[in-house]
Amino acid sequence: MDLKSANSKPADPQHADPTTKTTSPANPTPSTTEPSDHPLTIPSPSPSPSKASASITHLPASSIFAAPPNTLLLHACNARGSWGAGVAALFKTHYPRAFAVYNAHCLHPPAPSKPGKEWQKALVGTCLLIPPQEDGEEGAKGHWVGCLFTSWGYGRQVDGVEEIVGSTRRAVGDLRRQLEGEGGEGVERVWSVRINSGMFGVEWERTEEVLREGGVDMVIVTPAEGEGTGKKRKGKGGERGEMKKVKKGKVAEDEGGTAENGEAAGKKESLRKNGGKRGQGGLDGWLK
Repeated sequence: MDLKSANSKPADPQHADPTTKTTSPANPTPSTTEPSDHPLTIPSPSPSPSKASASITHLPASSIFAAPPNTLLLHACNARGSWGAGVAALFKTHYPRAFAVYNAHCLHPPAPSKPGKEWQKALVGTCLLIPPQEDGEEGAKGHWVGCLFTSWGYGRQVDGVEEIVGSTRRAVGDLRRQLEGEGGEGVERVWSVRINSGMFGVEWERTEEVLREGGVDMVIVTPAEGEGTGKKRKGKGGERGEMKKVKKGKVAEDEGGTAENGEAAGKKESLRKNGGKRGQGGLDGWLK
């Protein structure tokens, strides 16, 4: 991929070339459209290649899902295989097959490998690139999905802010290595939501600084002012997204999951307030 391409004006989806050929990325992404029971091992950490500050272009009040074909859509994920709330839940709705690949990558480590939680912990600080699916609505969009593993857990088990910032730096380095290698063939541009700034509770300016240092040019889809970001409060590990209070309990939502405590009560209250319709994790501002 030409990393400077994201600095150009985003292409009009109606005039994008639908015939652009894409190829399956190299490790660690499975090479088929079906979820793999044995994802490839993640690459060994290595220093990120040096590069001048990346170009970050902001696209206000837009939908990341309106990106032209051959765009990599980037978002932050937990390493436990859950896209249960917020932006991640919308990715799951739009790209169910991509979710299946991500879920298998988290829950089915290759053998021999570290079991369960140890494998998931090892994923933090890496990036998974999932190629466009070959048929159906997902295939017609021609979108890649990029998962930056910035926290092991979610909800009450989300990593501390400093851990998330450090993991983001390593994950962006892994993303760049893949884009500059065979894994990036077919990716023409990178679009991203304002990762970590929802209920992961990390100030956007901190993550943006990491992205600029990471050397990957990208377009940031920005929500309308005051929407799509969690309120901050002081807590363990620094700033943390404020929990959403409900009548019979509390529910903490982030980019990748829903806390177990009060989950049922939270869903019931959410449905009641929305007239029986499921909400989007309070992040409508991300994706107008």
